[in-house]
Amino acid sequence: MTLLLTRADVADLLSMEACIEAVEHAFRLHGEGRADPPGILSVHATDGGFHIKAGILELGRPYFAAKTNANFPANPARFGLPTIQGVLLLADAERGTPLALMDSAEITAIRTAEHTGIRVASGQWDGISNFSVLFHANDLVAIRAGHPDTALRIQANSIRTDALKLREDTPVSE
Repeated sequence: MTLLLTRADVADLLSMEACIEAVEHAFRLHGEGRADPPGILSVHATDGGFHIKAGILELGRPYFAAKTNANFPANPARFGLPTIQGVLLLADAERGTPLALMDSAEITAIRTAEHTGIRVASGQWDGISNFSVLFHANDLVAIRAGHPDTALRIQANSIRTDALKLREDTPVSE
């Protein structure tokens, strides 16, 4: 039976820390030659496009994942819809059985931020005391996860502090 997960389900089940750990593990396997690079496809449409990323990873048994995101920048103004929408399929790569189909919005937001968190946790940014984060509050959550003692000062014209999920001692200036 295929599990169907909404964005809210994914947000409830998936923590930033677990994502960072999983992505680090996948990168490590790929770097060690124990995982093939993912397949990537882009299909253009009149007012946007579709991006498909797929791969297989051995985690005790082989899993296949394919994420398809639609990117239509005019959606908010034209239809009241998000710019990016999509789904992720998780399947048993030995049998081909679909295991789960889930909304990809939360995974995309977390995965994008994971790259920031992994760079921070790897020491790639050691010695840097100021971070400029453009785009997504989840990047700040990832920095906090990778370097919990790093002081973050946030400057923005508009900021959703409820989305930051940071410790109360994080100064925010607008």
